[in-house]
Amino acid sequence: MTLAVQKRQKPPKAIIVVPRSASDHVRGLLKLFIAQAQKAGLRIATFEVREIREVSEEHWTKPVRLLAPNDAAEVYRLLHHGPVLVVAFTSAFVRRDPSSDPLTRKQALPLSRFVAHKAQFALINGRPGIPKALIEFEAWRQAVACEGQDDPRVLPLHTFLSAGTWAALGDGRERERFAQEHGSGGLRTDSGGRRWERASAPHGRETLTVAGATLPQGMHWDVQFAHGKGTLHCANEVWRVPRGCHVNMYPDGRARGKPGKGYAKRVWPRREA
Repeated sequence: MTLAVQKRQKPPKAIIVVPRSASDHVRGLLKLFIAQAQKAGLRIATFEVREIREVSEEHWTKPVRLLAPNDAAEVYRLLHHGPVLVVAFTSAFVRRDPSSDPLTRKQALPLSRFVAHKAQFALINGRPGIPKALIEFEAWRQAVACEGQDDPRVLPLHTFLSAGTWAALGDGRERERFAQEHGSGGLRTDSGGRRWERASAPHGRETLTVAGATLPQGMHWDVQFAHGKGTLHCANEVWRVPRGCHVNMYPDGRARGKPGKGYAKRVWPRREA
């Protein structure tokens, strides 16, 4: 097992998720939270969620608030550059398939699950929630909640297909169950039959962190498909992988393929000519 090494972390950040049209109550909570977060030394990054009312075949009874695909990808990227507190002032979701339209319940991933294991999350709907969130974040960021590159909490679980939610991966017994279902170490297979093999040769210069653990520079997986070809969904991209090829997948949710015909290709959004 690769042991996690905690290095001097970057200054902590608070990612705030707010509705585009906030009520006076929410604006008041937001102002109070920002003041207290800045006093605690947190840098602030704010993202808005847009309310959609598209009717799916599942007939949601309430409007759904979504992070835009590029915002979702940026939020997830930031989780890997020092300790992060994600604070939502409304229920928010991320599309599993960013190209899906209209949205269905199956395609909507709660923000809390999207950032799970890589950030501390809080949903604030009243003044008492503000100090509680800051105190819990301070405790969370003092610990190392990841055992290194072979820990399943390093995976981008919104891209890694699984029938379970795996909300309790902080428990060693839950990680054992994950290994029984998907494999362990540097080789795992997701529920779509895709083989996630940790690459022996790192690509890239970035050194990412997950919950206090510093990963090897350029660490990623080569993702191959059981039936020779398939589609892979990131927070803001869709990739098509042809037979005999793989796509590089990074812990912060980025995918990368080789340029040229016959290799993995981004098919959504389409590149401008």
